[in-house]
Amino acid sequence: MDPILVTGFGPFEEIRDNPSAALAARLGAAEDVAAEILPVSWEHLDEFVRTTLAVRWRAVVLLGVAADRAVLSLERVAVNLCDLERADEGGTVAARERLVEHGPDAYFSTLPIHALVDALRRASVPVESSLSAGAYLCNALFYRTRHALADRATPCGFVHVPPTPGLVDGRDGVPFEVQLAALETIVDVLRHEVRG
Repeated sequence: MDPILVTGFGPFEEIRDNPSAALAARLGAAEDVAAEILPVSWEHLDEFVRTTLAVRWRAVVLLGVAADRAVLSLERVAVNLCDLERADEGGTVAARERLVEHGPDAYFSTLPIHALVDALRRASVPVESSLSAGAYLCNALFYRTRHALADRATPCGFVHVPPTPGLVDGRDGVPFEVQLAALETIVDVLRHEVRG
């Protein structure tokens, strides 16, 4: 059976200990889950799409931290646009333009969002479905991954995780173990709902 791929991002700006990376790494300890930690880099995004997505995956769950969120956010839509003049960790600022020149304007998540939200709420996890993954690298990763998988039946989606306590000034955060349990629930739902 094909494994489930879970990705996280490394450090960026004030988020030096990115919980998405630690969560992906912990999930990757399972026999049927592979983890990849991506640098916050436009250049590495191209390499990820070219190499990692050439492999068959049962499902792809992309993770990133959203410093202003208080709950897990299952993103519904990835848009074909970079619209944020913000440097990546290497200092590169992407042009404000379409991510894939002739690609569709948007892709929807193909994860079973309703089933995931229901399962997480039954487990008393703070969760929401969110419309968009933004206009920076989280959205770019989501869009480019969905574009690369467009001809496959591989479920794919993006989950924004909140900061952990103490990570961002003025934010309470959600404890790491609570987030890990939530993501284990997501992976478990995918194990049961997705054949691969």
